[in-house]
Amino acid sequence: MVPATVFSLLPCSWHCTPWSVNWRDVASARSVPSRCAVVLAIIVVGWSIRSLSFYADMRIQSYKAQTDWVFLDDWIRSGQLEIKTSADRDLAERFRAEMIGMAVPKVYLDPPWIKELLTTE
Repeated sequence: MVPATVFSLLPCSWHCTPWSVNWRDVASARSVPSRCAVVLAIIVVGWSIRSLSFYADMRIQSYKAQTDWVFLDDWIRSGQLEIKTSADRDLAERFRAEMIGMAVPKVYLDPPWIKELLTTE
């Protein structure tokens, strides 16, 4: 994602060049494309950081979703979840087995620096 946005920055800043032709002051006219390039570079960096935080959030949410299915029986016993028919119970058990069997990242094994860098918790 980052190389694509960096290479999209170049044509965008080149496209800003005609704006500078209409200006009377040559010195400020030359600075318009560079200002556009700086603004576009800030946007690229912002989206790159956002994509990293999205990745971290999805890792955490997938781990939490998997561990939630472990406590299905506890929820049924405590009355937080009501399953009335055996077909509903079979469906819940099938979903539970499928979710527990999925390979999700074990976020508790991540080094502390990754947690501090990528998460807000």
